[in-house]
Amino acid sequence: MLRGVGTEKKGKRRYGIYLTDLRRAFLSPSFLVAAAAGTAVCFLSLKSVNYERYPDKDAVYAWWVINGTSISLLAHLTGLIPYSLCFYRDFCRGNYKNMLSRIGLEDYVLSKAFAAFLSSAAAFAAGKLLFVYLFVQKYPFLSGENTLLSISASYRLFYSFLVKGQYPAYFLAASLMQAMYCGILCLFVLGVSIVIPRPDVLYAVPIAVFYVVNFYLRDRLHLSPLLDFPYIFDGETRLFSNDAAGVWYAAAVTAVMFLLLYAGMLRLVKKRVYG
Repeated sequence: MLRGVGTEKKGKRRYGIYLTDLRRAFLSPSFLVAAAAGTAVCFLSLKSVNYERYPDKDAVYAWWVINGTSISLLAHLTGLIPYSLCFYRDFCRGNYKNMLSRIGLEDYVLSKAFAAFLSSAAAFAAGKLLFVYLFVQKYPFLSGENTLLSISASYRLFYSFLVKGQYPAYFLAASLMQAMYCGILCLFVLGVSIVIPRPDVLYAVPIAVFYVVNFYLRDRLHLSPLLDFPYIFDGETRLFSNDAAGVWYAAAVTAVMFLLLYAGMLRLVKKRVYG
């Protein structure tokens, strides 16, 4: 009887910790700042390539142009704003001691990882979708003059949404695919923050990772598209004949990366707390 009551209380404490981290991540002003900054980066990307001179002026074409610019990396960086420094803040303020007195180390790290991943992915996706909403106030979702649409039919992910005129579904699906990558980058920064507790250094980490993965590894190792993160998560490239298979594959890769990074963070936090 007493054991059952103790287990129930422990479960409530665990639930409370997870809920608290999610609230801090999603209800903080930094989440709104991240989403707004992501939208601003999208418009900045168009301006950087002088989009006005492009022949096709619609949201679909603008989306493809944005994803092809190097400045698009900034959109991933804005997604890291909400909760990527939660370990850094906990260790600086000593909050982790209070947390670990209420729940185990595994739940403490997992709660931070979930909140950081979800808030980062959501902020990134919200920023991209807000851009689309604002863009279509002036231009159509898809114009009849979009010359790339028919040319890219064979390799364009979620092409069926465009053919059926389901444009919001297309942008939502594509942004969520890209958001998974942003979530993975956030977890990487979260792990590095345990070892290098310096915010100025931490925000340089995803830039290095992005360029190593997108350019160095691709050029030197000639990776298969199935192992190439930019292809897996770009929300544009069709890796399988069935779009659903591509989504499930990206989700599986994300799950594997989440578990690997969680295991690494758990080991680092354990070493820092207990020596």
